[in-house]
Amino acid sequence: MDLEEMQRQLRTLTDRAEITDLMDRYLRSLDDGVFDDEWARAFHTEDVTAEMPVGTVRGREALLRRVRQAMALFDRTVHFGADITVEIDGDRATARGAQLSTHVLADGTDGVFVSAGHVENELVRTADGWRISASALRGGVDPGHSPARAAGGLRRLLGLRGRPAVPQGGTCAPPALWERSRAGQHGAMTTPRALIRPYRPTDRDALFDICVRTGDNGGDSRHLYPDPELLPHIFAAPYAELEPELAFVVDDGERAVGYILGTADTPAFVRRFRNEWLPALADRYPAPAGVPGTPTEVMLHLLHHPERMLVPEIADHPAHLHIDLLPSHQRAGYGRELMDTFLAALDARGVRRVHLGMVTANTGARAFYDRLGFSVLPVKDPGPLTYLGRATATPVAPATGVTGVTGVTGVTGPGAPDARTRS
Repeated sequence: MDLEEMQRQLRTLTDRAEITDLMDRYLRSLDDGVFDDEWARAFHTEDVTAEMPVGTVRGREALLRRVRQAMALFDRTVHFGADITVEIDGDRATARGAQLSTHVLADGTDGVFVSAGHVENELVRTADGWRISASALRGGVDPGHSPARAAGGLRRLLGLRGRPAVPQGGTCAPPALWERSRAGQHGAMTTPRALIRPYRPTDRDALFDICVRTGDNGGDSRHLYPDPELLPHIFAAPYAELEPELAFVVDDGERAVGYILGTADTPAFVRRFRNEWLPALADRYPAPAGVPGTPTEVMLHLLHHPERMLVPEIADHPAHLHIDLLPSHQRAGYGRELMDTFLAALDARGVRRVHLGMVTANTGARAFYDRLGFSVLPVKDPGPLTYLGRATATPVAPATGVTGVTGVTGVTGPGAPDARTRS
């Protein structure tokens, strides 16, 4: 072995040792709890990207803000890493390792929250040494229901927890599994919970099915509408097609069983609905003549009058949403997680307020939205609806039991026909 080869191998060994040390120090720093600019510079590049279960934080400053907010939810933590594998390619490297994290909630309950998975990091050599340029949690395990719900729907990656902040233009890129544990429970790991992920075009059939099976005040609406695609063409598909970046589903491992979707800009959405969506459906679904008399005619009227979504009194809440969950996945916290995901995506795009419209008679839906921090938005002539709104940046209020319900936004506006068949 010549001198040059020995120097190359020595440098590789040194790089691996430095990267392994960086990973160890990073995990220890999460437990030390000092998160300032110096901490961020010590571990991350300025343009670092960190993939979270429901979103991607881009930029060192954004990552620092999220870590501060997230770690404040815990009284103390222990992060353990092992089996680190490092691959060097010049001034770039990858490091993959197992991570086990234990957290004690700072809510006075001493609830214990445990997560595990494999961390994948990309690193670059800088003038100050190796720094993380990208990180992601790939896969996780689920020891049961999460006390994270009681702390505002926690999300985490590499110690990051809390509702994700996706900077302007960010996208959602969740890994395959969540990590959960029950407060105070130290049992064996079990089957993973369903996960929240972005909508995919292959979810279309499931999206339509969910919409129809929750279309009658949260119940099955198939007996009301002979055409099973009518409701989805009004309340689900246009959002998934026109603003897919704001469409998220609950995936039980086989199919989507719930969704949340909406728009960041209701006036812009109405224009696109009128100009892009409606023309393709006008022949299949002609507008009813005269006053609508049947459930189908009511929905046809709504389809042909997207301007019903423009309610002057709530113009300062420009975004709106629809959320639906199949009964099999209600009362399990998924409604809260979907809402948490959607609000974070809006907040990241600079949208500060969101509204929804629900049938006033649907008291179950109203209780759900009340728990999530929505409040009534006064509207002069709301018809059968109650309009609710909230800020996007405020974390979803903690709760232990959450009812997943259906909520449809903008079904009617002032002067529109009754639409009591939708909630």
